[in-house]
Amino acid sequence: LAKATGHEDGMKAREMGGGWEFCSAPVAGLAGARGLSVMAASDPAEYLMVTADEADGDRFVWFASVGTAWASMNLAFGDAALADGSTGDGRLDPTSIVSVTYGDGGGADGATGSRIIRLGTPAPLR
Repeated sequence: LAKATGHEDGMKAREMGGGWEFCSAPVAGLAGARGLSVMAASDPAEYLMVTADEADGDRFVWFASVGTAWASMNLAFGDAALADGSTGDGRLDPTSIVSVTYGDGGGADGATGSRIIRLGTPAPLR
C-alpha cells in the first residue's frame, strides 16, 4: 500500500478504502493566481490526484505526473475539472479554496509495495 508523507506543517494524512490514501494541506492567498504550484517528488514515479477544495462544497481535480526528482507541479485553474459529488455553484473561485488534497491511488488496482511521496506547501501560481 502506498504511503503519503508531507514534510510541511499543516499536512494531514488519512487512508481511505480501496487502496487510496489522501493528504490535505490548508491554502490561502490565491486571489489573482492562475493556479497552484506544488513541489513534489515520488519514489517510484507515478501519477497523483490533486484537488482544490472550496468552502462552498465544490472540489476541482487535476491528475499530475510526479517524478523521482523534486520538481514543481504547476496546476492551472483552467485545466481543473469539477469533481463528482461537488455541492457548490460549480465555478472555480480561487478566493474560496480552503485546502488542497493529494490522492495516491497506488494500491487501488491491487498493486502491492510501497511509495514515498514528498510534497511541499501549495503556493499561488502567478
